[in-house]
Amino acid sequence: MSKFICPQIIGHRGACHYSPENTKASIELAAKQGAKWVEVDLQLTQDNNIAIIHNPTVNKCTNGKGKVIKMDFAEIAKLDAGSWHSEQYAGQRVLSLEQLLKLVIRLKINVNLEIKSNVGLNEETASIAVKAVKAIWPKDRPLPLFSSYSLTAIETVKEHYPKAPRAMIVGEWNQFVKRAIVDLDCSSINVDRRLITPQRLACMHETGKPVIIHTVNGLASAVKFIEMGVDGLFTDRPGDIIAALQAKGLYRST
Repeated sequence: MSKFICPQIIGHRGACHYSPENTKASIELAAKQGAKWVEVDLQLTQDNNIAIIHNPTVNKCTNGKGKVIKMDFAEIAKLDAGSWHSEQYAGQRVLSLEQLLKLVIRLKINVNLEIKSNVGLNEETASIAVKAVKAIWPKDRPLPLFSSYSLTAIETVKEHYPKAPRAMIVGEWNQFVKRAIVDLDCSSINVDRRLITPQRLACMHETGKPVIIHTVNGLASAVKFIEMGVDGLFTDRPGDIIAALQAKGLYRST
């Protein structure tokens, strides 16, 4: 597996507190604010492309309506993905995975690719995502991190791209989850911040894996979790969180 250095700060869907999530504008803003990593969401389209969008429909974050899996990417790409946030971002578009990868390569940042968990689509989405990364990602740069709530998606990544870092996203913590993380040789545990207590964090660290929590937007909360020993944070406000950690001498730039 490619060596994975756990980032301390990951821009959640870019810098989506200030800009429309998962868009070019949001990714660029996160990089401008100092984020070395961003996280984006992958949804399979009807024509076997991957759209960078969080929900299984386009209803929330575009001016269109419909299920992503029932639409061709060319149809989705025509939609306005920015006006719902603010007029400033009118005309932003839903990115394809290929466009997203080329963007983060140009910005010299890395990316956590979250394969959204959809019944019957997880294996195919993961397989297509792996092919895209293999085709586009520079050989001399650390690989993106693949993550999912879906065991099938992570198993597919492990099978077809064993050197790629991968992470289970967990909404609960028990011995089954702990065993799956070890068996899949995950590079990190991505977990809801509400599950984190000092005792549970210590149990997670027994796997030897770094723990990255989502989604932390409060400045005091970010400081608290880093002081507790959490390894990384997903945040909608990367610039603000970086500044808060710097003020306490807690920021790690790598």
